[in-house]
Amino acid sequence: MADSPHSANCKILERYFPELGAFRDIQEDAIDRLANGDRILCLMPTGLGKSLIYQVAGLRSGRTTLVLSPLVALMDQQAERLEKRGISAQPLHGVLSGERYYRTVRSLFENEAPQFIFLSPERMFFDGYLEHVLRENRDRVGLVVIDEAHCISQWGHNFRPAYKAIPAFLRNVFGALDRPPLLCLTATLNPKDQEEIRRDFGLGGNCLIRSRFLLRDNLNLSFETLKDEEAKRERLGELLTEHRGEKIVVYAHRIRSEYGTRALAERFRRVGFNCDFFDSQAGDEHRGRVARDFEEDRLPIVFATNAFGMGVDISDIRTVIHYLVPESIEQYYQEVGRAGRDGKPSFGRLLFSEVNLKVRKSMIRSAFPSGTEIRRAYQDKFRPKAKDETASINPWLDFSEEAKENVTFHALVEHRVLQIVTKGLQTIGCFRPVGAEQDEFRKYQESSRVGSVKIIAQRTGIPIPKIVSNIYKWYDSGVVQMTSVPNKVLFYRSEKELTDKVLEEIVTDMEEKKRNRLENFAKLVAMIESGEDPTAAIQNHLEVDVGKGA
Repeated sequence: MADSPHSANCKILERYFPELGAFRDIQEDAIDRLANGDRILCLMPTGLGKSLIYQVAGLRSGRTTLVLSPLVALMDQQAERLEKRGISAQPLHGVLSGERYYRTVRSLFENEAPQFIFLSPERMFFDGYLEHVLRENRDRVGLVVIDEAHCISQWGHNFRPAYKAIPAFLRNVFGALDRPPLLCLTATLNPKDQEEIRRDFGLGGNCLIRSRFLLRDNLNLSFETLKDEEAKRERLGELLTEHRGEKIVVYAHRIRSEYGTRALAERFRRVGFNCDFFDSQAGDEHRGRVARDFEEDRLPIVFATNAFGMGVDISDIRTVIHYLVPESIEQYYQEVGRAGRDGKPSFGRLLFSEVNLKVRKSMIRSAFPSGTEIRRAYQDKFRPKAKDETASINPWLDFSEEAKENVTFHALVEHRVLQIVTKGLQTIGCFRPVGAEQDEFRKYQESSRVGSVKIIAQRTGIPIPKIVSNIYKWYDSGVVQMTSVPNKVLFYRSEKELTDKVLEEIVTDMEEKKRNRLENFAKLVAMIESGEDPTAAIQNHLEVDVGKGA
């Protein structure tokens, strides 16, 4: 007789996570829904065990779990912890580079596939070879997980444009039907964010599973209003002294300013504090070192942007200090929830001054490109140069997750000005044939002296996606070898002209999102200025506002 679902879950928990003893809150309900093939959106506070849901559900599926995760530090941390439990895991990120990366991806499913594969949305967005390998082995993937799913929503503070490409990626890999179960995970989402995620992933009306515990009771929260930045900086020094010896995260939320991550870390290092910075512009090596040193008690204080909030799973952070006021109640809730994940008493200190209002509003407004910037980027970068279909397909290599150009590209795709054709290779010059029988590859070589995929397509009449797919298959089978590392490229074509009317639609859409974010910020400021107990105010907001989407 087959094990009951409860028995199957408990056996996995006892074997791999014996110290936990039992499931908590909504964990087992979510695991059973995934085992039934459902596609769900799970809202669960930081520290209550979101990761355990996909870990047990993935192991229960008996196949590979694909986890889209926002940062290298988080991928490495999760993979390392799984490996220590005897669970195979493979993170795929920039630290794995060159031919080593391609060999790793090629061998993923050759024998016994890893039980968990971690990759970033940015890797997914550009990496045609990884998409090819996953498509060829789609029947061996039993679960897809989107961690920090709030990054999908353009209404929210943490929007990462590459997250918007995940639905297309899943269609390319798995097709329209028979997709594996899908788990979207995050701490909280307001109704607009929830609706966007439901729409993007085609989630049903019964998709939401929401924790019964909205705010952990071990957090001591306080808001302090100070007269100016100098007073705020002095108060920060007092708090660092008061909590000396504890793990402290200071959210500066800026990088390049005298009150940003780097300047504050340097200032307090000079007066005797052991501290460092963590932000999106720091390299993978620096961020990985800071995360490890912080976790292993070699570094007690980190000055950070919200990249650290998404990228680190450390249970004994005692204090979270907001030096710059967050953008919304949801952002504050997500970030302060990094403290006290072990259940012990912990603190959230928010320092506020009137100048913060101007700074944060300016940051929100500057996150959106203007109509002039959108038109300029289109004309300079994305406008087709020829009417011939193949000639009008253009490559895009210049990708940065924070660039307005990237936000513009995704807006042009969303409004059907541009269409992504395929991702993959700019040139075949980084491959050579093995043996004399590879006539088709030599035909490609003869069509373009420099090996340009676009020129080969023009001269042979073979579509670019087919050329890229053939190269990958030949590389898989060993009939071509890699001689140098390929440039990753995204091929796109023009669907329609960026007319004044379409531009107005894009700008109107962005203005609405900007207004929404400014309104969310105003709600947080009103909460701070009201003098109400922060814990009660946030609890009420989560129950009333966020609950509307449940």
